[in-house]
Amino acid sequence: MNMNRILAVSLASLATLIAAPAAHATFELRRSLVVNGFYDIVGNVLADCSLSPCPLGNNGTPFIPVDADPIALGDVDGDGGDDTVASSGATLALPVGATVRAAYLLVTMNGTDIGNGSDGWAGAIDDYSVRFAAPGGAYATIAPEAVTVEPGDAAYTAVFDVTERVSGDGEYWVADPPWYPAAMAYNVVGNWVLLVAYDLPGAPPRLINLYDGVTTCFSTSFTETISGFRTPSAGTLAARMTFWGGDGSAGTGGDSVRVGGVYCQNALNPANNVGNNTVSNVDGQPFPRTPSAFNASDELVDIDTFDVSSAFGHAQTSQTVTFACGSDGVIWQGFALAFDVQTPALNVTKSAEDLDGAPLVAGDVVRFTVAVDNAADSPEDANETVVVDAIPPGLVAVAGSLTLDTGAGPVALSDAADGDAGALYADRVEVAVGALPIGHAAQVAFDVRVSRVGVPTSWTNTAEASFRGVSGATHLSRPSNPVTLTALPCVDAGAGADDDPVCGLTPTCDAAAPPAAAPVAVASACEAGADLFIADWAACLAGCSDDNATAAVEVSVVVANAGGVAADAVVTLRGAGEAG
Repeated sequence: MNMNRILAVSLASLATLIAAPAAHATFELRRSLVVNGFYDIVGNVLADCSLSPCPLGNNGTPFIPVDADPIALGDVDGDGGDDTVASSGATLALPVGATVRAAYLLVTMNGTDIGNGSDGWAGAIDDYSVRFAAPGGAYATIAPEAVTVEPGDAAYTAVFDVTERVSGDGEYWVADPPWYPAAMAYNVVGNWVLLVAYDLPGAPPRLINLYDGVTTCFSTSFTETISGFRTPSAGTLAARMTFWGGDGSAGTGGDSVRVGGVYCQNALNPANNVGNNTVSNVDGQPFPRTPSAFNASDELVDIDTFDVSSAFGHAQTSQTVTFACGSDGVIWQGFALAFDVQTPALNVTKSAEDLDGAPLVAGDVVRFTVAVDNAADSPEDANETVVVDAIPPGLVAVAGSLTLDTGAGPVALSDAADGDAGALYADRVEVAVGALPIGHAAQVAFDVRVSRVGVPTSWTNTAEASFRGVSGATHLSRPSNPVTLTALPCVDAGAGADDDPVCGLTPTCDAAAPPAAAPVAVASACEAGADLFIADWAACLAGCSDDNATAAVEVSVVVANAGGVAADAVVTLRGAGEAG
């Protein structure tokens, strides 16, 4: 079967089903996620030299399993004895307040006779399960979700999703990996690493990618092209890389990792000998391990983190990574790559306009406008932008009023949730704006009608835009400013029966018109059959001069179709008042 990876049929079957391993594979992206936090890594050795003292470079020396766990932990069948064949532990210490988002265990073993007349398997493996124990817990047998094998070197890396088993700090144990028969080997490697991505309150968003595989090299190099990311479009670039592998001899140089044109190096790892058996977590500090010292002159595990910010440019989606090996050989097993995610500088502004003019009363139509812009100095384009605006009770959406303007003018959207970008529901508006590149803007507008109110009534609400920066998969959201509407009462207190529809309005009058002139039309959202009440005759009469004011002021009321009326109905009411 010519496959690079062996994946389980489904997550539900991972515990019982893993197919035969595939041939040699390059490093592939196992998991990509954005967290508001970071990641940490611990690990330990599972194979040690069988001789004491171990010959320099371990050349030609059989290795034996490391079995360091206490009997209580190793007693997998409850008989009071240590039943594990190989085991080691390491202590994870996350920041206070951190919450685990994802955790992956990677186990690598080899057992070939390289350099001793053989170039093949040291023994077949048909079950890549291991035992894994969380702090204070017993061992559980877990199966990998994927296995990568390098047949010519009889080396494999098995990947386990242990997110449900890792909840925080403490000592984690790995035991009983599939073990090739002991061989007179130049470079036997047995180790494990635990990579944990976590969220932390107040931490910035970061993209974290996990790549795994297994590749052995001696006095040569190979180059991988990695992808699965997009660096920020602008602003500061911050990138870190943690790699792990097994090295043959700490004192032998020639081991290097080059990202683009930048060599990985720091105080503990010179550029020409990064495979020097140094072990630390992401902050460069050692972590407690059991055991922490080994018989071999070389631990045969490296876990190192480097700042690789200078190796990437803006809006970059791939990069080369070159692994070089000295004469002692290295088994490269995987690496993590993390970028600080620059989020789009999205501004969301909401406004409201009474299309019928102030004051706001029942029947008035209000236009809400939500403007969304990605600032000219934003570090990121915004993708998958969606505007959502709730419609409070007491405001009724006006059918056919929804529009979207992305720069070429307003485009009408249908009310239904169909093929276009918008939907106008009774309680909300949703519009898929889409991509907003840096410096671009869009505007959503729709109308609502004020329903009847018996007392002065206010509504305050905000719109919200959700979006995704191009360098991360996590959707973010940003609220607009709040907008407040205050409507005057339609009817005097106590007017109308509780079981009758009631609609009122504040009339207007034309101060320049003589009494015999045509009445002034006033729009209302009254439903058919509603009892109409004039709320404030005095407000009307106050605007009339003494010359044209009379005791009888005529107002024409236009009843809208909000209640499904076939055609507009016009009624004429008369009320009395004194001129102001």
